[in-house]
Amino acid sequence: MTILVLSALLSVITVLSVVATPAEPHTLEQRLGVNGPHDFCMLMPSSAHTTIVDSLQRYDKSDCTCFIVYNLLMSELGTWSRFNPAGTKLQAQMLMPSNFWSHVSFKSGSTVGKHFAQLTGCIRPNTLDHLVPSNLGGQYYYNHPGESICLGYKHYIEIVEPASRRACIKCCNDPTDCQPSSKVHPHCPTIIPGKYFNCA
Repeated sequence: MTILVLSALLSVITVLSVVATPAEPHTLEQRLGVNGPHDFCMLMPSSAHTTIVDSLQRYDKSDCTCFIVYNLLMSELGTWSRFNPAGTKLQAQMLMPSNFWSHVSFKSGSTVGKHFAQLTGCIRPNTLDHLVPSNLGGQYYYNHPGESICLGYKHYIEIVEPASRRACIKCCNDPTDCQPSSKVHPHCPTIIPGKYFNCA
């Protein structure tokens, strides 16, 4: 009888120890951020002269990297923006050229459940040799590529259009505000309404 009771107690303790064991932290491969026109981190191809679509198709070879333009986000994003599944550091964040945007507009909102932050405007694709200036562009969005997120928000959508000299990124909590396009080469004004100046 005593042996049976002890055996039962050991079984309960084993179950409790399994339940109480904390899960391993979720490893984030890409962490984007938008705090302002001079304080952001956007995804770009990590290889030189690569189209947006190709960077997604070759993601298993680490062809997308978060480019940061200002140091304020460093404390939030950490020194490293990419990790492999084992949590090993792979690649440091890369600096975005300070003159990447020729004209940029920042907008944010704080309505409950509808928090968002976005950048829209014109870019100088020739300042970043990772882009192909004649490329029609493409989109990155939540968990595409990999396990990518925008810090502080549940969803994001980013579109880069080198040939149109235009780019945009929006981080939001309401998924309907950050819906990706079904098109291979979507246009920023259609997906993220905002100020786009004259990017021609």
